[in-house]
Amino acid sequence: MKLEISTESEDLVHYKVVETSYFHIDDFELTMGEKIWQDLVDEGHKLLLFTFNTVIDKFLPHWFQKKLAHYNEKIETEGPMTFVSKIFGKDLLFNMTMTKYPEFRSSDQMIELHMDGRFVDKLTHQTYGEIN
Repeated sequence: MKLEISTESEDLVHYKVVETSYFHIDDFELTMGEKIWQDLVDEGHKLLLFTFNTVIDKFLPHWFQKKLAHYNEKIETEGPMTFVSKIFGKDLLFNMTMTKYPEFRSSDQMIELHMDGRFVDKLTHQTYGEIN
């Protein structure tokens, strides 16, 4: 899977996912506990791989484009608390809202994400900590 991110924003925060390429599984390995099942899986490997890629090719791009459109809309109208998440549990909210668009570094093949990174009080919606 390949995604490209673009920004025309001068605020260094807002961006959007602008392109996706095809989805494809080159190969997979499925290990079964019993020899008879393993033999059946091994025998049908090429058919399973073809089936997976056919299903992926027909359904995944449409589903993924819908999700990307929704995500791009959220980013376009993003405020300081748009991406508050329950990633650490329902009582410990974490603000994952971007403070700057992602930066891609080819030198070490890293993607640098700039998130608010503060915890949010569930009742008052006040944040804990400071943005550095």
